[in-house]
Amino acid sequence: MSKAWVVRPYPHGINRIKEFLTKKENQDEGNGIIAIGWPNIGVLSNKSTKEEIKKVL
Repeated sequence: MSKAWVVRPYPHGINRIKEFLTKKENQDEGNGIIAIGWPNIGVLSNKSTKEEIKKVL
């Protein structure tokens, strides 16, 4: 069985296409990001351990 991914640049009605396509200044190649997430989860970049992330999830 094949696997597939769906990329939605408009999650929850918010247009994120510019974030996906914008090259970040610390990137040598490639475009922007692909992100996963759930609504109302907040920012996870300030969590330093897996346990902190698990607690939020």
